[in-house]
Amino acid sequence: MGFSRAKHLIMHVDSQVVPQRPFLKGLPLPEATNTFTPVAHEDFDNLVQQAISDAGIKIKQSEYGLSNTDSDGYQHKFFVAHDTVDEVTGGVNMVIGARSSTDKSFAAGLVFGQRVTICDNRAFSGEYVLRRKHTRHILRDLPKMIAAGMGTYFQQAELQAKLIESLKDEDVNRYCLHDTLIGAAERTIIPWADIPKIKSHFYEPTDGNKFEETGWGLHNAFTYHLTNKYTQGSSIDRSLRMSGLFRSTFAPELDREYEELKTQSEEDREELRALNAPWN
Repeated sequence: MGFSRAKHLIMHVDSQVVPQRPFLKGLPLPEATNTFTPVAHEDFDNLVQQAISDAGIKIKQSEYGLSNTDSDGYQHKFFVAHDTVDEVTGGVNMVIGARSSTDKSFAAGLVFGQRVTICDNRAFSGEYVLRRKHTRHILRDLPKMIAAGMGTYFQQAELQAKLIESLKDEDVNRYCLHDTLIGAAERTIIPWADIPKIKSHFYEPTDGNKFEETGWGLHNAFTYHLTNKYTQGSSIDRSLRMSGLFRSTFAPELDREYEELKTQSEEDREELRALNAPWN
């Protein structure tokens, strides 16, 4: 099977995008050892989907990926991305992704964000990432990891909704545009040579649409440019840094809340690192 790609998944020569969740059912599972506990792909996805449902989050669309069958009959690697919407925080769209393996190639992981990249070459990126090795008590700890992720999901969605509202309320004049573009180049979000291109996207109709001359319109002009110029992984990395720039420029009052969320996220990861010891 050759290269295949979906909205959030990138599969290369040893993996493929699969069209439906039933492809996970009944896949063979290697035997556990004293230090390694494989988790069935379907069971992991069940845990994630149950947590999403319990939180009242709606899944709009899902993408699944599996590694190709090896000589022993196993499809060791599993990938999924769920496009979701949370009506509680104003209908903010977020992506919840997961991956796991049954051959120790990588830990079970969750990723959350407005944009994520999940690739079989180990790229696994978004605004919030959690991982848990397949050691002895992984089945005990996965629900805890997923619950921590769901809590962060709601905090992220709420802050993103606040940022979007702030951007929509801020008019962008030529001085603000100049400062934002210079800031983006100084932070290497864009090269200096791209400044005229983003100005053009902002002021002139793009694909038949004219962006509003607000912070939100400028944000969309940046997003359009990054998505169309860069690879998926690179555009997401730049988009994450772009969000920091727009937050500090248009909604600095949200910086403290983002820092608190970042601190909590790191505490969650530290707790999981302790659980990743072989005896756990």
